[in-house]
Amino acid sequence: MGMGIMRLGGIRVRCLDLQQSVDYYTKVIGFEVTGQDKDGNVYLKGWDEFDHHSLTLTASDHAGMEHLSLKVQSPDDLVYFRTKLEGAGVKVTTLGAGSEMGMGEALWFQDPGGHNIKLYAETERLGTKVGTLNPDPWPAGLQGIGARGSTTC
Repeated sequence: MGMGIMRLGGIRVRCLDLQQSVDYYTKVIGFEVTGQDKDGNVYLKGWDEFDHHSLTLTASDHAGMEHLSLKVQSPDDLVYFRTKLEGAGVKVTTLGAGSEMGMGEALWFQDPGGHNIKLYAETERLGTKVGTLNPDPWPAGLQGIGARGSTTC
């Protein structure tokens, strides 16, 4: 039996001006860039997040949300959700590990409102700037507002 969805894992945002968006999310919001893939997508995370990224920026000719990622507890949950979704008539696509930088295998589908949703269980863990042993309350040298991440867990 599936354990359910653990938490919001991240969001991919389509940007009209990718560099301007990267500048905003790093210099104003305070996220840090964790990578850029061969397609130019830029991956970012908050200073207190352990996972590889929680925000992906992608260049596009129209702005908006590309997809929302939700973290499940284990790869077995992906099998559980695939069965449930397909049983409800939802078309589900499997994305192989590495289809998004730092992520394992994932399921991709559209919700009834037409939003793209990704479920994943495994992601690369980068850790936080303050570590885990007697950490400082925040790291030195934060940029902008120094926003914490949304997926700390």
